[in-house]
Amino acid sequence: MRLALLIAVGALSSAAHAEATVASQWKARAFDAMEAMQKLQERIGKVKPGSKEDKRLRIQMVIEAAYMAHLDEKLAPILHSVQGDREFFHLAFNSDGGGLFDLLCIYDRSGNVMGTRIDHLPDGWQVLMARTAPSFLSVMRPGFPMMFFDLNDPLAAFVAPQ
Repeated sequence: MRLALLIAVGALSSAAHAEATVASQWKARAFDAMEAMQKLQERIGKVKPGSKEDKRLRIQMVIEAAYMAHLDEKLAPILHSVQGDREFFHLAFNSDGGGLFDLLCIYDRSGNVMGTRIDHLPDGWQVLMARTAPSFLSVMRPGFPMMFFDLNDPLAAFVAPQ
């Protein structure tokens, strides 16, 4: 009986630790996004407005801002939730007049990525899952560089290099 109780307590403790670990990783990524945003702002001031590089940097800034939103006290409860043995993190941002982009990342109680779901896709945007890169979700917005979301590592989104 005592051994069973210890095992049960250990399992609960392990699940709580995994949950805290995933949340900590997202929070750490949000702080990294703050640093990245400063560097992007410096770089964007040095490129020609409207150029391909300008667009690429601006899209990366939007992605970084979506990670940073997890630090906002009002948004955090909307962007992160725990339901049963699953933990959910939204990477969301508004497009210019086209609507909301919302990518939901789902983790199990051990902190493993279970899946990714697109909850909202702005008008005119497209999603591509290429056979040559099956672990990436590519999101295309007309006139802008492609965004890539790593299905195995949701904290590693990036914009296609020019």
